[in-house]
Amino acid sequence: MLAMKEEVALMREMVIVQLEKAKRAFFDNDLDLAREIISREKRVDILELKIDGDVEEYIALYTPKAIDLRLAVSLKKTCFALERIGDYAEGIARYVLDNDAEKLTFQQIEELQLEKMFDTVIIMLTNCFQPFIRWIPVFRERYSLWMTK
Repeated sequence: MLAMKEEVALMREMVIVQLEKAKRAFFDNDLDLAREIISREKRVDILELKIDGDVEEYIALYTPKAIDLRLAVSLKKTCFALERIGDYAEGIARYVLDNDAEKLTFQQIEELQLEKMFDTVIIMLTNCFQPFIRWIPVFRERYSLWMTK
C-alpha cells in the first residue's frame, strides 16, 4: 500500500510541474515548453494506468477490509482526478501550440484573471496533499530528479 501512496504522491508532483509549465508556456507563448508538456503528459497517463492496475491487484489479492478498501478506492479516485488535471495542462499546451494564446489581449487576460486561476489551482493542489505527503518521508529525495529535468 505504501508503494501506491508514493506513486500517487509522485503523480501529484508531476501534475503540479505540468501546471506550472503550462502557465509559463501560456503567458510566455513558449512553444518548446508546450511541446515538452504534451510529451510528458504520456508519463502521467502511464502512471495512472499503473496505479489503477496496482489498486485492482491489491483488492483482488488481499481482499482488504473497511479502511484499507476505502484507502485503495480513494487512491484510485485521486489518481483519476490528477490525470484529468494533467489532461487540462496538456490542453493548455495545445492551445499555445495552435497560437490561440496570442489572440488574447492583455485586457482579456486580466478580466479573466487567468494568472490568478493558475496560481489558485497550483496552491490548492499543493496544500491538499500536504498531510498525505508527510506520510512518505523518502518521497522528496527519491523523485526529486524527475522534477528538475
